[in-house]
Amino acid sequence: MASDYRHIFDPIRIRGVDFKNRIILAPPSPNLASPDGLVTHQFVDWFRMFARGGAAILYVGNSSIDIKECKDEECQLDLSNEHSVLPLSWYTEMALEYDCHASLEVNHNGKDTTFEMVGHVPFSSSPIPGDSEKMRAAREGRAPYIPIEMDQNKIDETVMKYAMACKRMQKAGMDIALLHGGHGNLISQFTSPHYNKRTDKYGGSLENRARFAIEVVEKTRELCGENFVID
Repeated sequence: MASDYRHIFDPIRIRGVDFKNRIILAPPSPNLASPDGLVTHQFVDWFRMFARGGAAILYVGNSSIDIKECKDEECQLDLSNEHSVLPLSWYTEMALEYDCHASLEVNHNGKDTTFEMVGHVPFSSSPIPGDSEKMRAAREGRAPYIPIEMDQNKIDETVMKYAMACKRMQKAGMDIALLHGGHGNLISQFTSPHYNKRTDKYGGSLENRARFAIEVVEKTRELCGENFVID
């Protein structure tokens, strides 16, 4: 049967990393991490069925760079410290059994982090609450929590958190990371003119609004080296 996707089952090499085909598992969020954000054996077994299915890359959705600051699911992965490395390696080793690459969707929720999850108002590009927070506030009969606009020190700290999360993935044997730039999360909050009303070098023009995303990618490349795939 004719197909426009003639190369989908062909291998490909990117930055010295070999992938057996062009098929990926789009990042689900099974909420099977431990309460403190670590990979569990149940987590590994759940992803085994996808590895067995033949995909070249397995992604895990919404893996937090720091669940004490950005969290919107009950049992999501936390990549903020070295304790995550050994459990992550269980996931990596399982994937390798099937000639598959384990990876994570590395994320900061920004404005969509809930006060109840972390005990403080969220951080974002600008002090603009999201629609979900406005709905919660209306339902609870209160004013919406207003996000804290990140200053330069907080931006620098957050850029490093993204990069260090990827570095810990690399220590656990992974050679690819997905930096989450969609779904209204922090990177897209900086790039969006709707949520970014800054007047400094991170706001205004498209070039300025893209600056945060570029800094995250560049710092990740600096820490992880050339033979690491940034998606």
